[in-house]
Amino acid sequence: MLLTLTCAIFCSSVGLYFVHRFSRMALLENQLEVLYSQQQITVPHCYRLVDCFPSYKTGPCQDCKNVHSPINFISIFTLIRPCAQRSFSVSFFCELSLFTLLHFFAIKYGISATSIIYLFMILVFFIITIVDYRYYIIPDELNFLGIFIGFGLSLITSVVIYTNSISSHDFFAGLHSFTIANSFFGMVLSAGILLSIAFLTSVYLGRDAMGGGDIKLTAFIGAFLGYKATLLALALSSILGSIFGIISMMKSKLIEKNQGYTMIAFGPYIIMATLIVMYFGDDQIIRYYERLSLSWIHGYIVP
Repeated sequence: MLLTLTCAIFCSSVGLYFVHRFSRMALLENQLEVLYSQQQITVPHCYRLVDCFPSYKTGPCQDCKNVHSPINFISIFTLIRPCAQRSFSVSFFCELSLFTLLHFFAIKYGISATSIIYLFMILVFFIITIVDYRYYIIPDELNFLGIFIGFGLSLITSVVIYTNSISSHDFFAGLHSFTIANSFFGMVLSAGILLSIAFLTSVYLGRDAMGGGDIKLTAFIGAFLGYKATLLALALSSILGSIFGIISMMKSKLIEKNQGYTMIAFGPYIIMATLIVMYFGDDQIIRYYERLSLSWIHGYIVP
């Protein structure tokens, strides 16, 4: 319990600190995108403008004008140095949510190599969720970091499993699914399917329907979990995204009185579905779906 609470506070403070840094980057990217869409600048100008502002990641906070360090994002320090961008309630909610999530994963997987890998993924997911929800941008640095570490881990695990070096250690028992073939096909199939859907939808609608960050996020997940778990997570995320998307469109059309079109951050739904698959396991979810489908079919056939 104490170890889980410590990990939750650590992940929350470090995660919120990097959210602050990547939020500055997201604001700059949004400003450049607006200027580019209005044809006020070109792509070379974008690179020059980014080079002219090297402090866009480490500069002072736009709300309180202070330069924050990771320790300032722990709840008790938030009370001492308040900031409108990260109130105490936000920090406390993040720590409570992470503690609950890590507690369930710790009960299921215990202290093992799999739980350490999932801890890293949950930390990155935490940063991506907040940044994407706020600014509709998923930082490429996080996606490429996940792809590199996931594929590298699968490569190392494949070599170690081939030499039978971890077969007798319970700590490494859950790593047999982290193979290089599973990781490679997880990246290619999941990202390829989402890229095809994004392309066809964009052609049909005549405008961008999905950001490239979501596609890279699925490649990041596929590098860790493999093709079967990632494809299952994409299927679940489509259901979750559709439910919340319909609610957002109804709110946009009925309450805000516009055309009913609204931007939806799809990344958090992919992450939510991935966490479900990570916790329950892809095989268990598939077996439950098979039993549910057979019960429905049996109910229609047998009067």
